[in-house]
Amino acid sequence: MDAAHLGPPMAFFDPVSYDDNELILYRRTLDVPVTYGSSFPFLNRRSFTLRLASYIYPLDDVVYLWANSPPFVNPVEVSNDLLSGPITFEEASAGDCLGNFTVGMYACIDVNVTFSGSAFGSIATWFLPTILLVIASWLHFWIHGSWSVPRTFSAALPFFLFAVLFLFRRDVVTSAPGVCCWFTFCLVITFLSLLEYFVVICCGIRRSIRYTANGHPEENPIGAAKEVHFRCYCNTILSTTRL
Repeated sequence: MDAAHLGPPMAFFDPVSYDDNELILYRRTLDVPVTYGSSFPFLNRRSFTLRLASYIYPLDDVVYLWANSPPFVNPVEVSNDLLSGPITFEEASAGDCLGNFTVGMYACIDVNVTFSGSAFGSIATWFLPTILLVIASWLHFWIHGSWSVPRTFSAALPFFLFAVLFLFRRDVVTSAPGVCCWFTFCLVITFLSLLEYFVVICCGIRRSIRYTANGHPEENPIGAAKEVHFRCYCNTILSTTRL
C-alpha cells in the first residue's frame, strides 16, 4: 500500500520517493484477509476492507471528496499488473466505519476493495480435479479382483490426497464456506470408498458359475456341463471343480 503525504514523516511507513512539492510517497506491505462472494465459484469475486484513520488530520474533507467527486478523485489506485492479470481490480468504495455513532464526524474510513477473476479458472483449478478424484475413488468397484494394485490405488490415493489438503493446506480448504463444504463432501465420499474396499476384502464373497458347451456331452467330454464353485476370502481363491 502506497500513501502520499505532505508534512512530517509518517510512522510505520517507509519513505519511497520525494517530489518538488515536498510530497512524500510512503509504502507499506499489508496482509489482509480476502472474502469471496456468495456466488463463488460460479462468479469469482474477492474483496477486502481497509480501515483508515488519522490521529492528527481530520478526515471529513477526504470523505466528502471521495463521496461527491467521482471519477475525478479515486480513493484506490492499483498497479498495472492488477489491471491485466488473472485477478483484476473491479471497484473501491469508501464510507464511515461501522459502529461510529458520532453525527457529522468521521473517526475512521472503511475502504472496500473488490477484485474479480475468471470463474472458469477457479473451476478448472480445483473443482474439476476433485470431481475426477471422487470418480477415480470408486473405479475399484469395477476393476477385476486379480488386479490388486490398481484397485488399491483407486481406493486409497484419492482419500489420502484430500486428507493431506485438510491437514497442510487449510488456506485452500477454508477459503470460502462453499469450498469447505465441497472438500468435506469429497473427503467423506472417498473415505466411504476406501471403507467399502476393505469390507469387500475382509468379508469375502461366494459365487457360482455354471456353463454348458455346445453339442452332446458324450461327443465333447471336455466341453460337458460343469459346475464350478470358488470362494474368495482375503485375496485367497479356493476353487473346487466337479465334472
